[in-house]
Formats: sequence, C-alpha cells, structure tokens
Amino acid sequence: MKIHMAWAHRCVSFAVLIAVFGLGGCGVTESVTLVNVDVTAPAAVPPVRITCDAQPNRFTITPHLALPFTHTVTGILELSESETYRASAPADNNLKWRIPKMEGGVDVDYVVSHHAALGFGMSISSLYGRTYGGWSAGIGIFNEKETQAVRFDFGVQSTPNHYSSLTRVVVKQTNDSRDTSLYLDSDRDNHLNLFGSLTVNTTRQSWPVNFFVNAYVTKQRFVDYVPETSLGPFYFTNDRRATASQWIVGFTPGVFVQLMEDVRFVAGERIILPFDIVNQDPYPLLQFHMQLDITM
Repeated sequence: MKIHMAWAHRCVSFAVLIAVFGLGGCGVTESVTLVNVDVTAPAAVPPVRITCDAQPNRFTITPHLALPFTHTVTGILELSESETYRASAPADNNLKWRIPKMEGGVDVDYVVSHHAALGFGMSISSLYGRTYGGWSAGIGIFNEKETQAVRFDFGVQSTPNHYSSLTRVVVKQTNDSRDTSLYLDSDRDNHLNLFGSLTVNTTRQSWPVNFFVNAYVTKQRFVDYVPETSLGPFYFTNDRRATASQWIVGFTPGVFVQLMEDVRFVAGERIILPFDIVNQDPYPLLQFHMQLDITM
C-alpha cells in the first residue's frame, strides 16, 4: 500500500512539473487585459516653488490648497508591457478615475545657499469617507536676478490611491488551447514617482503683482499588483504584475502678491495633460491652486 501511495505521489508531482514547465515554455503567450479599473486618487502634481529674495539658512513654510474643476475622468487605460506577457488593449472605456474635490497640505523649503534649496511636503485629501495622504521631497537649483528668477526642482513624490480592478488573463499554448481566468482585486496603495519641474517668475519689488509659470513632468501609477482573487477555474501561474500608469505634463501660469515683508500670496491655474489615457474625457484637467509662502 505504501509503495502504491509513493508512486501516486511521484506521478502527481511529475504532472505538476510538466504543467509548470509547459506554461513557462517558449510556445506559451500570456495576454493580460485590464477589463475595468475604478480608482480614486489625486492628480500627481509637484509643489510650486517661487524664488524671490531667497536668502541662505532661511525656511519657507507653504500651506497650499488645490480645487479641481473635474472630479471624474473616463477613458481607456492600457497595461504596461512586461517580460513574457503581452498586454492587450481594451476596446471600450475601462477607466473611471475619481479625483477628490479638494487637496491641501504644507510644503517646507530650506535655502542651503544662494543657488540651492531642499524641499519637503505633505498633502492630504478625502473622498467618500477615505483619507489619502502623500508626500514629496526634492532638491531645487535656482538663479535669481534683479528682474526674474529661474528654479529647477527634481525629486520623488508619493501618490496614494484606492483601486478596484477587474483583470482578464489568457494563456495560449502551442496547440491553440486557451485557459482564461478573471481576477477582481481591490486595495489601497501608495506609489513613488519621480518628478521634474521648472519655475520662472518675475522679481520686481516695485510691481504690485508679479507673475510666474511652472512646468513639470511626472509619472502616476494607477495600479501595480499581482492578480490574486480569481473568479474562474483557472489560476494565473506566474507572478506577472498588472501595472498601468500615465505620464503627465503640466503647466501652471499664475501671479503672486507680497502681502507683508515675509508673506506672499500665490495663485495659479494648473493645466494637467495626461498622455497615456486614450479617449480621456474631459481633457485637459484643470485645478485652481493657491498658497501662502511664509519665510522665516
């Protein structure tokens, strides 16, 4: 009896090995389709840093508030291609992106020298009873003259989100047989993304109002996970991640007013241009941005 059980165990193990190596062979293609994703997340935008009479060893504390004009975005979001699987593009809209109606936070900027600064910031937003917190950190290089200043910032920012995603996985073998499974996953996440921004502003103290233009580029990830909750009989055998993101280019023209010697009010209109959402509606995204720069 023990001999028969041992042979049975070996046969089962051998069959499992054949199945695993068969699925990982050269004649197997795996396609992943993002059937539907419902994500709540603020738009990934870096801080606005105004350079005006910047002095070494001084801090600028900046409480800020953003009011998006659009709270729901729809379109087609494609999975990123990765290694041995092929990402399939859906035919219809599969993205519903919900943007919180208000986002606020505080940024801190420390001027290290006449041409460099260190920045850190935190933000918070809320929608449908959920609170989303993010942060950013970076380095600023600037040059200030009598009439204008130029500053380049680069760093990393964290973008929080909550997603509910339906994914279809199809494994096709050389004999044209197919195994299909649906996965429905829901979770909270927080993604780190690099950003770069350029700010040009006037510095004329005799003017009642000065002007600035901020331009930036960053990448925002919506989903990045391994499908786990299967709705069908077939289970995805490889740890392939479902990763979908968008590149964003943005512009913020605006004005600032010196309220007191060490306090200025800054206001601008953010124009947000995502590049990887097909048939995005509406396009572009607009936000009213305002902040107080308090220098100490």
